[in-house]
Amino acid sequence: MEIREASIQDFDLIWPIFHEVAKAGETYAFRTDTTKEEALNI
Repeated sequence: MEIREASIQDFDLIWPIFHEVAKAGETYAFRTDTTKEEALNI
């Protein structure tokens, strides 16, 4: 397995995971309604 830094090309694959985590409301770092566009600019 190769572990590497995520690139902008990876964003569409990462978004569904990020969205589910933020939507759950169990993190204080991101609002539950964080949009894909907002997440891209973080």
